[in-house]
Amino acid sequence: MFSKFKELFPRLQSLYEYVVQSRSLEDYSVLPQYKEVVNALMNCVPIMNYYNHITPEEWSNMGLEDMSTLRGVAEEIVKSFLDDSLILSSPVIPLKRLEEFFDNKTVICSVRVEFLADNLPPKIEEEINLDEGTVITIERKEVKWRSLPFVYSLKKEIPIRFNSFKKLKEVENKLEKHVHAEISKLLLTLTLMGCEWTVIGGFTYGPPYPFWPRKDMEDLFNLTLWMNLPALIKRKSQAEIATVESNFPEELRKLGVKPVPERDAELLEYGPWHPPTIIVGRGSLEMWIKFKQTWSDISKLPDHVLKPLSVAAKRYFYSINLRDLEDIIINFCIFLEALTTKSSEVGELTEKISRRAALLISKDDNSWFENSREIRAMYNVRSKIVHGKFYDEKKLRIDVDSLRKIMLRMIRNILFLIMLKPPFCDDPLENYDQIVNIIEKAAYLADLRYKLWELWKTLEG
Repeated sequence: MFSKFKELFPRLQSLYEYVVQSRSLEDYSVLPQYKEVVNALMNCVPIMNYYNHITPEEWSNMGLEDMSTLRGVAEEIVKSFLDDSLILSSPVIPLKRLEEFFDNKTVICSVRVEFLADNLPPKIEEEINLDEGTVITIERKEVKWRSLPFVYSLKKEIPIRFNSFKKLKEVENKLEKHVHAEISKLLLTLTLMGCEWTVIGGFTYGPPYPFWPRKDMEDLFNLTLWMNLPALIKRKSQAEIATVESNFPEELRKLGVKPVPERDAELLEYGPWHPPTIIVGRGSLEMWIKFKQTWSDISKLPDHVLKPLSVAAKRYFYSINLRDLEDIIINFCIFLEALTTKSSEVGELTEKISRRAALLISKDDNSWFENSREIRAMYNVRSKIVHGKFYDEKKLRIDVDSLRKIMLRMIRNILFLIMLKPPFCDDPLENYDQIVNIIEKAAYLADLRYKLWELWKTLEG
């Protein structure tokens, strides 16, 4: 019986060395040394405690039938250890992580996000360190008919301690907060830099092992619908067949769409099927310097300020993937409430939200009045949508593209207001309510209102 996982180090190291010498062997689980290590793990107290923190039925119900027995858990750990050690060409880091987990009750986590954005350079001369533990790199990734420069943000070495294996759910919740924080900082950084769209191609998080079930973060998956980007879906079917003239549909010819010869396939990326506002990698290399500085500025904001901004940023970028007008209107109203309400406000807020939100996109009193009226009308439509009532879509004076542009202007103006701090808001900024108070005050103080409008005009220029 082994009381500590570290006591198994010599056996695991020996197994790794034997496997390295037998790399031609396809299934190393047949090795006597492998079975010996599995048996030793089954007699390790921390691993037994880990296995017992969930019943066999619960393991199976979560789709982890292979871990529904103690032997299954032991084999899963050994296989993961060997796989990682072979990738790293060393067992040192995998052994350290296992010791941290089983003996020190600490999970060493990482968060990796891959994304595309319209206003970033298509390459990086060398890996960029954004902050302690966060790096940026670029890898090209094949997406259907072309190669795209996906940016990878990796947050490494996040230690999360827990008291017992029964508390692993708390580790999962803390890790999810780290994921949300990383993606929120990313979206706000891109927004402040002038990016009109971004898309999360995927994200991974967690330690390499041991394995415990994690629920999907559904709201973040709304940002992973990269195949729904306008540039990729708008003419996707045409683009896939446009290089083969013999298969070109007659209905497309009637619409005035012409087949593109193979030699002109570049037009698919830079021509009429790829609107200029959605070209990937149009920024200069100097943008990475701005990216790093902006990331640093966003990272300094307190959580109470980041939270509503993060909700609004996600809602803006969700809208890129939405096609249905009703969904976008509902999304738009959630966006407004995140940006223009205080934490203590409850009840009927339509009038306040309309007044405050309109101030963020207006240039004078006349446009402020008109914008307030339009936003109130949008809220009335939202109410009819969620209650299943009829509304006349033709009477809406704001289309989908206009809504997206309004959302982008609003959140960018708020971000610039926060970054400027004095003379408009306190430094340090303690909570987001202070920002809403400034906007509310401007609704009644003409001097402050005109100063803000001058600021918006300057930023747009």
